[in-house]
Amino acid sequence: MLIDIGNGTTDISIINTTHPLKGMGVNISLNRGVGTAAAAASDQLQIDYPQFGHYTRSIFLEHAAMKNQEGKILQEKYLMPQINLLIRTIETEIEKEFRKANNDISTVVVLGGGANLFTSQDKKAFQSMLDSLNPLADHQKIWWIGSKYNQLLNLDGLRVFMAQKLHKN
Repeated sequence: MLIDIGNGTTDISIINTTHPLKGMGVNISLNRGVGTAAAAASDQLQIDYPQFGHYTRSIFLEHAAMKNQEGKILQEKYLMPQINLLIRTIETEIEKEFRKANNDISTVVVLGGGANLFTSQDKKAFQSMLDSLNPLADHQKIWWIGSKYNQLLNLDGLRVFMAQKLHKN
């Protein structure tokens, strides 16, 4: 399973090495991503503080990333609730796809700019959720593609990468 958390969408794909699995939701695109979460957070900020005007989502993310009181407030009060909604949406879709695949998904790859916003606590919760979906496996494999590489990969490149990794194991 590949999860590409982008700016405006999140794409979930299920592949069997290099071939999509027949009859399964091969490529699901959710109309939510980090940018849409930031836009919703910015909209809420404008409602709470109309005197600030409206931040674009990229400016909002810039300010939320600052290592000062403003950044901390923007992240904790506005951005993280929206990111948590995005994570729950992704988890719900993953649960559906695991059921369709009879829990026969052995590896999950998470990439895209939005994957960088997962905190270590989010990653642990995500791991627990995946482990609960496949109780017969000791530990569900998750590969988090770091920000250094995630913008270089597209779905086709990731299929080749996965095929190489799976054939080595």
